Amino acid sequence: NNMILDKNSSIKFHFFSPLSHHIAFTYEWMNKPGFNWEIGGGYIGLNIATTNGMLNRNPKGAFLRFGPKFLLGSSSDIEIEGARYSHPLKGRYIKVEMLLHTMNTTNMVDTGTYYSYSNYGYNTQIGKASYTIKYQSIVMNLIYGRQFIFGNSITVSYYFGAGYSFESKNDIRKPS
Repeated sequence: NNMILDKNSSIKFHFFSPLSHHIAFTYEWMNKPGFNWEIGGGYIGLNIATTNGMLNRNPKGAFLRFGPKFLLGSSSDIEIEGARYSHPLKGRYIKVEMLLHTMNTTNMVDTGTYYSYSNYGYNTQIGKASYTIKYQSIVMNLIYGRQFIFGNSITVSYYFGAGYSFESKNDIRKPS
């Protein structure tokens, strides 16, 4: 029992986060049995440019997430002579999560083709301009999930949720 209860915190890497052009980590710790806290953060960008037609977005930003996690019911790891021991990070849960997010995207657009005449003949030039869009948001999520513990050190979980988001978007137009 002491070996299980000694592991009352976990550092988590979001394994699939690089597929969405960001990297994320979370730290979870037990406040008291059945009640845990999570705090995490991430970096958006990873120097990956996404091209969509004539638009070239290069997202850069960061986010911070935190909230309480309420474990539901009994999720026993070990049963010895009728006594049940539960890992403090394992089980079904409901989490209320707050997320703060900021991100910039730089967009390149074709402003059109213009023609000029020079001493050497007829020239065609394509104009391009760049502009930046800044996003800031606050998100409140209600999440239901289940977390498993393997080898008393690896956590794997699945979850789903719903929430509200309030977003601010600012365009900063600067010709290149």
